[in-house]
Amino acid sequence: MKVVVLAPIDTSPFARVVCGRCLREPGVELAGIVVRRILNPERVRSELRRDGFRLLGKVWTKLVLGSDDPGTRDETGFFELAEREGLAGTPLSRLAREHGIPLVRVLDHNDAASLALLERVRPDVVAFTGGGILRKPVLEAAGHGVLNTHMGPLPEYRGMDVVEWPLLEGRAEEPGLGVALHFMAAGIDTGPILRFDRVPIRPGDGLERLRKRFEPVMADAMLEGIRAVRDDRLEPRPQAADEGRQYFVMHPRLVEAARRALAKLAAAESGEPE
Repeated sequence: MKVVVLAPIDTSPFARVVCGRCLREPGVELAGIVVRRILNPERVRSELRRDGFRLLGKVWTKLVLGSDDPGTRDETGFFELAEREGLAGTPLSRLAREHGIPLVRVLDHNDAASLALLERVRPDVVAFTGGGILRKPVLEAAGHGVLNTHMGPLPEYRGMDVVEWPLLEGRAEEPGLGVALHFMAAGIDTGPILRFDRVPIRPGDGLERLRKRFEPVMADAMLEGIRAVRDDRLEPRPQAADEGRQYFVMHPRLVEAARRALAKLAAAESGEPE
């Protein structure tokens, strides 16, 4: 079974983990990798519109430090998984050369070069590890579809900051915090749902630590989705377009309110007074 991985940057730890696991998984062939270029003015504009000044923090963490928040190192995330699986310091381009995997660099995953690779390889499924919105031609060239891991329950919480919004709205228990694996569709987070894995709140949690706990769940869910395609055991649950709600980037004051809500839940988990 053929898999193509779409990656946001050459050094993406999520993409590295997914690629490494595909290479080791019986009956799975990593048939191609598509990497977005970093120096892309349209990408910068798009991500600034989406993330605002938070984008600067992401750039500093991922490109300058080469790792994630130092204050969460005791929690396993993508960087730790990559290191544990022998992929620390191995960009996707090197991984592709070492294993003879076709790799193309694009300004956008919807570029002609992406489509050309998909049409040549004809993958059974595509694994999306970040890098913007996908258009209809790419979605239609992806075999069974494009797998995506969403850091929130679907269909209730589509869009951005869907770890924080349930905390703020008092819905951390139901529908809960966790990772939804779904096939991408033309709408934002509207494709058929394959699974939902809950992520627990633990004593002492802050937002950064909690968000990092989502990362190994995302990696595991992606591989389970690939295995489901391989083993012909897909059971997607369709979403209606009018189900749920789309959320947007939180104002900093609302983020702080979500932090306070999380602190109360984390204190309750530890049995401490709020």
